[in-house]
Amino acid sequence: MYENEVQKAQERLNAALTLAKNQPEEAINMILDMEKWVDETLPNDCPEYFGVVITYNEVMGDLKQRQRKLVEAEPYYKKMAKYAQQLNEL
Repeated sequence: MYENEVQKAQERLNAALTLAKNQPEEAINMILDMEKWVDETLPNDCPEYFGVVITYNEVMGDLKQRQRKLVEAEPYYKKMAKYAQQLNEL
């Protein structure tokens, strides 16, 4: 139902991941912008929404972890787990 929006989110995430190797802070900013776009575009009660937010929270946690910012990574992993639980309850 929201295939186009999910595809756009995936493209944005892929661009951020490509950038992450050389410019991790810029990649994080891109993902945060994508988060706002997803929240404005997808209804927050559809499986596609949960799939996207689970993925970008995992990526954000991983990026923070690679930067050795473990305290900053933890909230993203917690959000990922929370959204996964909500997805399972749909």
